[in-house]
Amino acid sequence: MNGLTAGVDRKWLQVGLWLAVALAFLAVYALDLRLSYDLISRPCDGADCHYQALGSAEAQALAELGLSVQAYAVYMLGITVVSVLVFCGLALVMTWRLYPRMDALLFSAMLIIIPTTTITSFDVVTMAYPAWAAPIRLLFILGLAATVYFFLVFPNGRLAPRASLAIPLLLIVTNLTQESIESLDISIWFAYIPLFFAILGVVVYRYRRLFNRSERQQARWVVFGCAVFLAGVPAWAYTFDLA
Repeated sequence: MNGLTAGVDRKWLQVGLWLAVALAFLAVYALDLRLSYDLISRPCDGADCHYQALGSAEAQALAELGLSVQAYAVYMLGITVVSVLVFCGLALVMTWRLYPRMDALLFSAMLIIIPTTTITSFDVVTMAYPAWAAPIRLLFILGLAATVYFFLVFPNGRLAPRASLAIPLLLIVTNLTQESIESLDISIWFAYIPLFFAILGVVVYRYRRLFNRSERQQARWVVFGCAVFLAGVPAWAYTFDLA
């Protein structure tokens, strides 16, 4: 009886942790939506503008096309909303179909963590809520580390080789010491280069040496999804520039 109770409690703990993680990332993303809309729904000139904000000349060119800056903001942010909603729907379906498998909980959580970490402007949120800067930055770092971990364990949920766990840990340390790294006039992106090649090496090794036929097919679908994402970002970001 005690074993059964412990099993039920463990399942509820897993679901609670899943919900807490998902809601944390979605909450920061929702805050960014509201803040970013305010910043890009009006023209802005200067170095301190939102990276998606239009200058006065660009807003005038947009008006000549019969479009408003507000419409531009809705478009730029609306596409991200559609993407996140689709990912959340997939996450819920995966959880419902495969629960209580631990790999299902991990991968369904990643369907929420990866897009929100990629899309959310965490710096916009921290500037608006400086008192929450530390936990929001930590959430961003954990999101990056979780994304890397996903590519190291997909599709079977097993970490192999085990030494590859050092990669997400190094990513966490790199981001926590970002100010020290940049004080040496070294961009944080240069620190990411060896980590990227380490991830790529592990993924290739696992694909060639450890995956069976079914796992290789699943891995190809993930690569295809990443390719679609990488092709879609420029189309999304530069639609109005091209116009």
